[in-house]
Amino acid sequence: MMTQASIASTAGVPHAEITVIIHGPIVHDLAPGAPAGMTRAAVQSVRNVLPGAKVIISTWAGSAAEGLGADQVVYSPDPGTHPPKLREKPNNVNRQIAAMRAGLGLVDTRWTLKLRSDTVLVTSGMVACWDRYPERHPYLQVFERRIVTSALLTHHPRLCFRRQAFTTFLFHVNDMMQFGLSRDLRRLWDIPFMPAADFAYFTEAQVAGKADMIGSRRVPEDYVWTTVLAAAGFPINDSWLDFQPTMLPVSELSIVNNFQLLDHDDMGFLCLKYPRFGDGHHPMGAPFFTHREWLSHYRLHCDPAVKVPRLTLPTAKSLWRGLRNGLNIVRQLEFLKRCIRPERQRFKEALRRYKLWK
Repeated sequence: MMTQASIASTAGVPHAEITVIIHGPIVHDLAPGAPAGMTRAAVQSVRNVLPGAKVIISTWAGSAAEGLGADQVVYSPDPGTHPPKLREKPNNVNRQIAAMRAGLGLVDTRWTLKLRSDTVLVTSGMVACWDRYPERHPYLQVFERRIVTSALLTHHPRLCFRRQAFTTFLFHVNDMMQFGLSRDLRRLWDIPFMPAADFAYFTEAQVAGKADMIGSRRVPEDYVWTTVLAAAGFPINDSWLDFQPTMLPVSELSIVNNFQLLDHDDMGFLCLKYPRFGDGHHPMGAPFFTHREWLSHYRLHCDPAVKVPRLTLPTAKSLWRGLRNGLNIVRQLEFLKRCIRPERQRFKEALRRYKLWK
């Protein structure tokens, strides 16, 4: 007997052909909308938004994931996070790789959606937008179809280079949520772990004066994408610190040609752990992609006939959001701190030169 769940679909994508991999630690913390814990809420959100989709929880050995409502559970040895050597956050790239590889090993559907264990689906936005822009540039094609992910936190290296207040990360693609063909997700995540030596790659002296004090050779986002590109035979930089202006178009085209970037409000998810994610939590003026910016590159490189919408007047909601963020003194001070850090370092070095600073 066919049920409504078995025939449900979004924009021509049958939900029964989607597997959602909920990856990471089992989060029992309560939150608004998650009265029985965040990971249980994540599973239930998939049932509500994508009825008929298969749910796999991929977590660590020793966790208790049964009874949360998933169709399958897979346990992996926890590779752990590497503590920050300088001032960056702990690097969890090997955890993501381990969980996604294990989950993808159980996938037998055409499409896969990557979902954090502290995140819930709100709409099927990613599914509805998949393959909306099918044209490709002949160079730097890695996937069969584009993978949908968020423009927020996907660094636009050219804007980083112009503004100079932010680190110019090349090949830095948001890895929080992704949707695409299962074989493309496998190609993205079936990669080796970051070597242990790369977690303590730079000394503080080597990154002195930079906007970001990162001791590892790469941050998780650019490690994943550069590893895939290198395996496909395409050029990459040596580390996050290795900025080459000639690599700007390579980084941009690799992102535009293999990922479809949506604005956060169109993605359709809410991170319960960081409920204000996407609500302007990053410093003002941070040079990330927007969907419109991605679309302008798509028009330039892939489809000259596509229409790029004009900039529209701000809505009352966006004005209020901007005002609220503008009044947040802590964020403004953090932004200014990032801007003046290189000058502050040069000032200290001048004082040391004249023995006025130890």
